Order: sequence, then C-alpha cells, then structure tokens
Amino acid sequence: AGVIAYLQIPVAALPSYNTPVINVAAGLPGASPETMAASVALPLEKQFSTIPGLALISSSSTLGSTSLTLEFDEGQ
Repeated sequence: AGVIAYLQIPVAALPSYNTPVINVAAGLPGASPETMAASVALPLEKQFSTIPGLALISSSSTLGSTSLTLEFDEGQ
C-alpha cells in the first residue's frame, strides 16, 4: 500500500524555486561572532550590495566564520 501511495504523490505538489543563489563563506580563525559580523560580514555585504540584480543579502556569523547568501532577481 505504501508503494502505491508513493507512486500517486503528484510532483507538482513540490514548490518551484528557481531563484539564483550564491553562498559565500569566509573564515578568520579565533575571531568572535561579533568580530566576524563587524569586520568580515559587513564589509562584504557593502561590496556585494553594488552588484546589479541582487535582491537579498543575508549573513550568519559564528566563531571564526561567516556565511553570506546572495539571492538575485529571477530575471537577471
């Protein structure tokens, strides 16, 4: 019964997500999350914000590393 039910699940029920995304990671060993956010993530965000077609920038900083996600307009 499980196999039959699995075969009946429509693929269209899954959301379509075609937004172009780039992930950027940077590291500074031993730096606190606050230092990573102020000294690494913020300058990168300022530079990346000049890229045409960029819709959203989000970042997350942890001990010694930061991760930025850049999402672009779908038509770019």
